[in-house]
Amino acid sequence: MMVEFIEQDSGNQLTVSASEFLKADKNQEEYASLAMATDAYSALFGIEYIIPRNEYDAVKSWLGKTGTVIFQVCDARYGNDRWCEVYVLRGARLRKVIYSLDDMGREIAINVNPTPEPTPKTTAAKNKVGR
Repeated sequence: MMVEFIEQDSGNQLTVSASEFLKADKNQEEYASLAMATDAYSALFGIEYIIPRNEYDAVKSWLGKTGTVIFQVCDARYGNDRWCEVYVLRGARLRKVIYSLDDMGREIAINVNPTPEPTPKTTAAKNKVGR
């Protein structure tokens, strides 16, 4: 699993390309590697975050074949609380997938795409059955 740590004006981010992120869908070692990367990244900022499977699936539902997954640790407006948000960047469109509903990180939303793009294997299987 190849990941990249980027320092931005908006904060430090952990980024993963779509192709790398999707490797973890069927390969348990790749998923464990992604989990370790998110754990190490969040630990740098004093929080615990390891991407759970339901959040992985939500991100995957928006990702498609191209794009970038962005993990970003956010700070509460008041106090010292922190949490990790996850975004998907496809072209010029940035979509919030895992994010706080307030500015304190107390209520986290998981945004799942109701109509995800079919994977190439799913399309091939549908075509095979239709013959």
